[in-house]
Amino acid sequence: MNLIEEYKKQQTWRNWENYLDVIPLKNTDTVLDLGCSVGNVSHLLANKVSHVTGVDLNPDFIQFCDENKSSNEQYICSNFLDLDFSKFPCLNGLWGSFSLSYLADPKTYLDKIYMKMDKGSWIALLDVSCFISGNMNKQSKFYEKVKNFELESHKSGVYDFNFGAKLKPLLNQSGFKVIHCDESVHDVELNFNGRAKKEVLAVWRARLSRLVNLKRLLESEYFEFEREFLEYINSDSHEQRDSLQFVVAIK
Repeated sequence: MNLIEEYKKQQTWRNWENYLDVIPLKNTDTVLDLGCSVGNVSHLLANKVSHVTGVDLNPDFIQFCDENKSSNEQYICSNFLDLDFSKFPCLNGLWGSFSLSYLADPKTYLDKIYMKMDKGSWIALLDVSCFISGNMNKQSKFYEKVKNFELESHKSGVYDFNFGAKLKPLLNQSGFKVIHCDESVHDVELNFNGRAKKEVLAVWRARLSRLVNLKRLLESEYFEFEREFLEYINSDSHEQRDSLQFVVAIK
């Protein structure tokens, strides 16, 4: 399974329309989709607003989106921090799913977005909390190591595994007014109890194979951790903690 196939599969597990239903969309909106991946949300937004620009750092994703876009969609291959906001004279909405957690200083970035947006504009963010440790058996000998790994990853500016829990306070601090907050969004991959579906298990296996820094930390014990993790999320006793969170705010 390559990365595009993996992300396309994941899109089928997200009920994007439910998220979009609580956003105050207008058909005149010009929207930015930060971390558009394979473009599913961009496509859905394009059916409801005037124009959508999807941004992603992965050139394969951008090529895929360009090949499947509609007339009111455009795609840019860029790091978020390098994005030229002067190219967006009007910005009424911003969508970010599992994306701002990659920023070392999301607060400063949200401040920048706030200043760029017109009054009445909206921002919608979806992200996870305790991405790995929240799916582990707390009795595991690896639990504390993985929990600390997640904390250190944020401190080093690599990735914030607990970004979902920070969405609401960060938006408030940047001046936005939160109008919708769901702190436990059900999701068959990212927020579920009991056994994982077979295809979900395959995606988690592929995700774990890419955690290079965790592999370095656990060294020879990594494969034991990986086996234990997959066995746990594929068991009836699996319980998700610190779940998927979705927040919508306006300026």
